[in-house]
Amino acid sequence: MTASPDPPAAHDLAGLYGREWQLAQLAADLRRVRSERTFGVSVVHGPSGIGKSALLARFLADPSLCDATVISARADQYGGDAPYAALVDGMRALVADILGQSEASVAHWRGRIGAAVTDPELTLALVPELALLLEGATRQPPQASLDGGGRLAAAVLQLLRAFASAERPLVIVIDNAHWLDPAAATLLEQVVGLAAGLPVMLLIGTRSRAGSTLGEAAGLGRRLAARAAYYRELAVETLSVAELAQMLADTFAGAQPHLEQLGGLVHHKTGGHPYFVRQFLQGLTDGGLAHFGETGWQFDFDGIWRRPFTDNMLGLALQDLIQLPQQLHELLGTIALLGRAADLALLCEVSGAEPVALDQRLAPALRADVLARRGEIYVFTHDRLQEAACAMLEPSHRTRLHYAAAVVLLARARLDGQDRTLFHGVDHL
Repeated sequence: MTASPDPPAAHDLAGLYGREWQLAQLAADLRRVRSERTFGVSVVHGPSGIGKSALLARFLADPSLCDATVISARADQYGGDAPYAALVDGMRALVADILGQSEASVAHWRGRIGAAVTDPELTLALVPELALLLEGATRQPPQASLDGGGRLAAAVLQLLRAFASAERPLVIVIDNAHWLDPAAATLLEQVVGLAAGLPVMLLIGTRSRAGSTLGEAAGLGRRLAARAAYYRELAVETLSVAELAQMLADTFAGAQPHLEQLGGLVHHKTGGHPYFVRQFLQGLTDGGLAHFGETGWQFDFDGIWRRPFTDNMLGLALQDLIQLPQQLHELLGTIALLGRAADLALLCEVSGAEPVALDQRLAPALRADVLARRGEIYVFTHDRLQEAACAMLEPSHRTRLHYAAAVVLLARARLDGQDRTLFHGVDHL
């Protein structure tokens, strides 16, 4: 008898398909930055759930980036009104990575940063951790105000000069750029104009309508195009029938005799939208319409044809959430209100739960692919799921959670003196 494997879980359906051309173009853009030592902007856009974030992640894993310096940031719809939040978080993560490198490497970066930074007061207000890399600096509550303008753009330019070199270009990735705060968008425009001679690749992921150009981010795109040495837009589109067939072949190994019929049905139901396909296939295995028996994979094609499907992504997300235990809804709403990602310590403080108990309570959401865990961070697997979690909160619960989050974050701000923490706390009031 053939052993029956578990049905393909959601994480088994998360591979990247049909994006070879876009990856090749991004690799070409990086080569151009290296060879011409100039500032280039590449914009990856497409509808929600189409796979922009997966494409950016795959590009960042490319071996060609081993000798590049990377700043990776993600704008958050529920991340609060702290100005420049995504950019600041990305630079702070890079500095943290540098501090974890060898003594020789840290000394190298200390020399480059010390030579480039001429406005340490404002630079430290932007990235306090730089005090560990600037001679004579101390980690004190920031005195300078991040109020934008030419001085702030000049301070960011100083950091770019430190991080970017002919031997090691700088790649700045900003995902979900449609959620960038206006101050950050303006700062980006200023910096791109000032840094035209630096080997920097600015890679932006942003939402657009199906089959359209940039849509909501078109204004930012036009302004960046006018300032950058070169500019490229790359659309991420639905999967073709052939690309979907490859996905199905990998998902349902050994089911080749059925794949053509299954591929036609799935493409008809989902239009080849990767997120819809993923949800639909998960529903087939969960509902018993696809199962592994003694002779391999079996499919109930009549049942699959009758299976209803919605093109409303928020509706799909709500279906996933509704099927989770009721007591999880408020906890998921707490994570959603804190931002698309929430660190375990903050979540414990706001919810009043112990770490072990919290992990146990969130286990069903991890199994359902509503959440993923990355180290000590819980993150929604899609921003539509975060929106759905917020939508399910009762107004009274939402108010109480906002207040609890504000109390915790404002207490943290008094201790760490960070504007980012302060703004995030005030945003909950």
